[in-house]
Amino acid sequence: MKIGDGEILEAADIAEQFEKHLNSPKQSWLLGAGVSYPANIPLMLALTKRVLLLAHSIVFSDDAEARSVLDFITGDCGDASHIEHHLTHLGDLISIAERSRTGCVEIGGARVAKEKLVDVHSALIELIASIVRWGYQAGWKNEDGSVGQAERVGEPSQSIVEITGHSQFVSAIYGPGRAGLARPIHEAGRFVLVHRRCGSA
Repeated sequence: MKIGDGEILEAADIAEQFEKHLNSPKQSWLLGAGVSYPANIPLMLALTKRVLLLAHSIVFSDDAEARSVLDFITGDCGDASHIEHHLTHLGDLISIAERSRTGCVEIGGARVAKEKLVDVHSALIELIASIVRWGYQAGWKNEDGSVGQAERVGEPSQSIVEITGHSQFVSAIYGPGRAGLARPIHEAGRFVLVHRRCGSA
């Protein structure tokens, strides 16, 4: 491994430097959104499919106007879009309705009031919160049609969110074996979660 003026560090030197960083009493770790996947919190594609399914089949099953809003949003955003794009697009429509003299926007030839747009936006946010809180693992099939993984759905009575691995990671990084970490873990360092903005996340 080359650094600076080209000096080559041996593996032992690299390990020693890494150990010094880990022993620092002040650390910041930059984590991607995928770190939540082992905890049974879905990534963006699975989350989007789950949210839209619940919105259509349960939350707005008796509300044709709300379903038309969802259909317009998902169709207008395109196949590569995900729930974050949908929420942003919906927020833009709410802003347009607020500026309009009628307080509405036109969707599919019909006027939709700002209040309905807000209702849809709020419902999507609540669905996301529920899925993330209780966990969701999408199912998939093998090429021969057999079940490769069964769908798992977390519920308030039985969460499937599993953070054992994450807790072990934090303990290993900020545990009592580290120099200068006599303070509680929450005071010793911080984590920053970065959400990757792309359709495949």
